[in-house]
Amino acid sequence: MASGGEEEGEIRLSRTDLHSTRYHLVAADFVNLTELEDKLTQSEVDYNCPTLVLAECVLVYVDPAKVGRMLGWMSEKFSSLTFINYEQLNMEDRFGQVMLDNLMSRGCLLAGVSACTDKKTQEERFISHGWDSATCWNMNEVYSLLPQSEVQRVEDIERLDEKELLRQLFHHYGLTVARKNSANFNFDSVNFE
Repeated sequence: MASGGEEEGEIRLSRTDLHSTRYHLVAADFVNLTELEDKLTQSEVDYNCPTLVLAECVLVYVDPAKVGRMLGWMSEKFSSLTFINYEQLNMEDRFGQVMLDNLMSRGCLLAGVSACTDKKTQEERFISHGWDSATCWNMNEVYSLLPQSEVQRVEDIERLDEKELLRQLFHHYGLTVARKNSANFNFDSVNFE
């Protein structure tokens, strides 16, 4: 029995998935839309329920055409959806090129780096595939929005002495928030700033 007197019910496990009455953890190749839809069906996803997708340095590894098909499928399938994507940004300057060279020397091919040229390309990858809006901030902008008392407290603990290097690194990562709205739920009404 769970707290509050509720029964948890059956828990199903496989090599890659876990399903219970209130939680589903699944592994799927997100560019294989048939497999992705099957996994979401097994997880009893309600496409009419406002949904949040989080991704961290994932899309940059995948061919932009495949990512585009997945983003288009999501914008058609879900009635209300927000996608928060943390990823590389501003990859065409010298610092970005050094980052790319370093990753490539380690065997990491960034097939989707063309969408990481700047904030506009990050936003356009969503807008061009049926999303209502997208906004991208580099991490310097995000950092400046944090409560400055907390920033100072953490910087005092960390004794950060390479602030210029941190600023350069933050300039090369971004947070993109893309929204697909419905008549019942408008993500644009949520203030992400």
